[in-house]
Amino acid sequence: MRSLRAIFIYLVTLMCLSGPVLHAQNISWQKCFGGSGFDYAYSSQQTSDGGYILCGITGSNDGTVSGYHGGDDFWVEKLDAEGNPLWQKCLGGSGMDYGWAIQQTTDGNYIVAGSSNSNDGNVAGNHGDYDAWVVKLDTSGNVIWQKCLGGTGSDEAY
Repeated sequence: MRSLRAIFIYLVTLMCLSGPVLHAQNISWQKCFGGSGFDYAYSSQQTSDGGYILCGITGSNDGTVSGYHGGDDFWVEKLDAEGNPLWQKCLGGSGMDYGWAIQQTTDGNYIVAGSSNSNDGNVAGNHGDYDAWVVKLDTSGNVIWQKCLGGTGSDEAY
């Protein structure tokens, strides 16, 4: 019985001393991006300049979104370290284009992966149904190159 009491006292003391450590951290900043349609961010990464790069899907062409092609578009947004938008790009065609993942490359540019069933706008070379669609962007969001990968079935890149 004495050992149970000692363990209980120890646990209560430990919880009281660690209480301040368990509190939530303060939020440095928070922002909302998008327009009147649906807008989803599926991937984000801190960039070498201390900012952030986001990618996802948009169905908007207003608010902080411009350049919408129709259907659903890849949506890429570059932010500075305080979360202020530096640029944004809608990529795709008239079909359904989904941006699932983004990564900064060793040359400082960006690679975006997803899927597309478009064959117009920024998309060329679709093989049928959904192709895995990979796009390389420069540091300003301009398309360096794009590739549709896949066959006649449904293919995606994550």
